[in-house]
Amino acid sequence: MTRTDYTNSLIVGEIIAIFLLVLLFTLSSEIPENFTSLISYKWVALFFFPIVGTTYIYVISQISEKRFVISQFGKFCYVGFSNLLIDFGILNLFIYYSGLDSGIYYSVFKGTSFLFAVVNSYIWNKYWTFDNGNEGKILKQFMKFLTVLGIGMIINVTIASLIVNKIDPPDSISTKLWANVGAIVSLFFTFSWNFLGMKFLVFNKKDKNIYVG
Repeated sequence: MTRTDYTNSLIVGEIIAIFLLVLLFTLSSEIPENFTSLISYKWVALFFFPIVGTTYIYVISQISEKRFVISQFGKFCYVGFSNLLIDFGILNLFIYYSGLDSGIYYSVFKGTSFLFAVVNSYIWNKYWTFDNGNEGKILKQFMKFLTVLGIGMIINVTIASLIVNKIDPPDSISTKLWANVGAIVSLFFTFSWNFLGMKFLVFNKKDKNIYVG
């Protein structure tokens, strides 16, 4: 594990902590009373996630010395978790301040929050996960990225919007929480596409040996 890995894992962990705090703020009214006492310790997240995240990256680096793809996938999952918190954090900020959690507004909110998450994803995956920062033909690479992004965004927003706008939430779930359920379900359909698209289409290094076993 390099010094860059230590630094980046700490920064990504801090990003995760910050947007988790945003979620706790915007969804405070939805948190069961049994857990309200735990919320008083929420600021611990600013220390907890950077430490746990760095430990996770360290363990991944130790078990994947000759399996480079495992190391990449481990970093991709970690960055993906930060994307998730950014996506949900910004989505819920829109819902919190607008009071709108369905209809065309939800689709716009979801598309915007997804874009923020993807920008985060592009930066970290390009310069860290796939270590592709020094590759040439940036314009060509960016066009590939936009293609992968476009398909991923269509999948993500379409599935989330269909669930929120076409399926009525159960009586025990508020419309605000149902908006988050739609966002969660959409992730299962986009995660694999994002990893494979970025690895083999956007950040593919044909001249680099990749150990797979």
